[in-house]
Amino acid sequence: VVRPEQVDREALRWSAMAHDIRRHNDFVDNKHAIAAANWVMDVLPDDMPQGTRDKVIAIVKGHDADIPQDSSVATELSILKDADALDRIRLERKLPVGFTPKRLRRKIGLDPRKLRFDASRDLVPFANELYRLSVYDENKRATDPAGVAFGAAAKIGAIVD
Repeated sequence: VVRPEQVDREALRWSAMAHDIRRHNDFVDNKHAIAAANWVMDVLPDDMPQGTRDKVIAIVKGHDADIPQDSSVATELSILKDADALDRIRLERKLPVGFTPKRLRRKIGLDPRKLRFDASRDLVPFANELYRLSVYDENKRATDPAGVAFGAAAKIGAIVD
């Protein structure tokens, strides 16, 4: 069990925002983590403590690799990797059902058994509903994807005014 005081929330927030910012392909993009880490170095606030900066860069850089046992950001990386894995619901649904081999579907899709935390597994229905609501209105999604995503999150109580 991870206690809130064990998590550097500032580093985790910045990492969550930046980790895929240089991703160009949803399925294979091997260099996006390094590119995102380089990008985030340039945009972090000047007054951010150096220790937090170092954590953000390590988390962003490491989010698409295995977590080293001795990593100082193992907890934050585990949280981010679970959140990132929940997004696999979206990726799995992008695959053409009749034309995608089961092996590829298993690799790309969400496997709740691979989630690191019970709390993450509890969020699978939430992630499914968020996806369902965020793709409901194709026309609005084409013109205002962020608005549709925030609207879907608000409908299920993830965003409170």
